[in-house]
Amino acid sequence: MENFSLNFLLKDLKKLEKAELFEKVKDLYYDNQKLTNKVHALENLILEYEKKRESKKSKKDRIANYEGYKTEWIMTEKIVFILKRNKLSMRTIEIVNELLKIEPSLNEIYKDKVRTISNYVYNTYSLGFIKRSEKAIGGGYKYEVSPQA
Repeated sequence: MENFSLNFLLKDLKKLEKAELFEKVKDLYYDNQKLTNKVHALENLILEYEKKRESKKSKKDRIANYEGYKTEWIMTEKIVFILKRNKLSMRTIEIVNELLKIEPSLNEIYKDKVRTISNYVYNTYSLGFIKRSEKAIGGGYKYEVSPQA
């Protein structure tokens, strides 16, 4: 979501020949891209670990083979992932808002996009939309984004 809007912003800045502003946005874009990749890598590791963990037959085997990692750790990492994703999206909104102040000609182009991204981030990743179920497989608690998100 955030890279989509920054991509368009980069193209428009190039057209307007705002070289200094273009360089600033390009740096922010690549910083966001690096953080996005790290977050996706973390999510993939968690999913891979969970598949392996669920394929084990007993809790004893799980602990022996996975160095004592427990469900609580996995679920905590999921919350961290959701919070990181939220922070990343909010940073993009800040970037676009800053640029709208600096370059008023971009205002009409980005006004609706910023509002849409804001609503998406708030509705999907707000902490109020994360719920905890009673029990997870192998003990501990399972955290997930609730259906109304």
